[in-house]
Amino acid sequence: MKKTAIMLLVLIVIGTFAVINSYAGCRNQGSTCPNDCTGTCPNDCTGICTADVQSDTDEVSGTINITIAPKTLVLGLQGEWVTVHTDIAYSSVDGSSVELDGIVASSVFPDNRGNLVAKFTQEAVEAIVTPPQATLTLTGSYKTNESFTGSDTIAVKN
Repeated sequence: MKKTAIMLLVLIVIGTFAVINSYAGCRNQGSTCPNDCTGTCPNDCTGICTADVQSDTDEVSGTINITIAPKTLVLGLQGEWVTVHTDIAYSSVDGSSVELDGIVASSVFPDNRGNLVAKFTQEAVEAIVTPPQATLTLTGSYKTNESFTGSDTIAVKN
């Protein structure tokens, strides 16, 4: 009984992996693109595939969700980066357009889910915030030239 359960679990995991990877050519990986793409994935999907990574992002209006780390920025404390995590596909973003309140991202890359992550120098962010808190806004453009924006509030301490 145990062997059967383990083999079934392995088959489920392998099957899930195969389905996710079979759509790697779509704009957003892991999508079946049933309703909003023309063509058949993965080779000729031309729409925005919405069936993939769960997200509250509304690409039409350009509003995205972001989370900034650290949640508390201690001014003058040795730190190298302020990191912004998003809920939009890295592959759909023009990385050179990503800014945090006018600060150009030092680096942009995908997280383990394929979503955009942007890093900014802590020194540059410290120059634009004051205690006790700051609301920071990430802006940028998709490769389609549509813009996006998202804000998060962090605590700021001296």
